[in-house]
Amino acid sequence: MAGSVRYIELLDNLFEPPHHGFMPNEFKFLDERWDHVTANPDAKNFKSLARAAFILLAYGTSTRLDAILAEAKRLHVDKNAGYAGADNPDPWANFRLSTAFGVEPWRGAAVRLSDKYIRVSNLRKNPDNDKVGESIWETLRDLGAYCLIIVCLLEEEQG
Repeated sequence: MAGSVRYIELLDNLFEPPHHGFMPNEFKFLDERWDHVTANPDAKNFKSLARAAFILLAYGTSTRLDAILAEAKRLHVDKNAGYAGADNPDPWANFRLSTAFGVEPWRGAAVRLSDKYIRVSNLRKNPDNDKVGESIWETLRDLGAYCLIIVCLLEEEQG
């Protein structure tokens, strides 16, 4: 099976109720979490940003959070097979390629995360900015996923 056991564990333990300070369908909390991540890129802040993205996704689609997290797990395994290889024992092999350019894997993933954040911001301003068929909800899902990937890579780096 492709994928990271730690990533799945993070998804399983992402939500500790209550979710203080979060209002459904409001992006303010996401923006605040983004500010915390850029000021202090540590595992705690990336988890918080992932939590905000997945909660927004749950409220935005009127779907139960459990179903969204189950889909996130399945998507992680499927995408990991495509990017790192189903038989590869290293689920983060594709992110490690950034070292060829002198960039730590977690920082390479953070660049991809920033692409997702700016896409969410631009789609919030004007839904007509979607020219490739990737909805704001799909982008939020990817944003949350990148956060958890970064947590895994940071934890690995820090031993």
